[in-house]
Amino acid sequence: MSKQFSTHLKSQGTVCCLTVHDTPKENGVSKHLNHILLEHACTMLIMSDLPKFVWMESIRHSVWLKNWTSTHALNGKAPYKHLHGKPPSLAGLLEWGT
Repeated sequence: MSKQFSTHLKSQGTVCCLTVHDTPKENGVSKHLNHILLEHACTMLIMSDLPKFVWMESIRHSVWLKNWTSTHALNGKAPYKHLHGKPPSLAGLLEWGT
């Protein structure tokens, strides 16, 4: 990593955590997130009786919901609010599968 890239990450408030290649056990955070998103997607598909081929849309919807709801990592703020400075409006949100 270059010093310029490291400076850019720091200026944006991004914490860089490097891992050794070919060591998936060190990628626990991303592995956990992928597992959670897959669980949510499967649950949404089962509960909505939609066909299995829309599984990618259910993953996208899970990610969208995660980005619009509060998280412990941001002290209870939603990533959307952290990025835009205002809380997201979920007024037009439809139930999954409609």
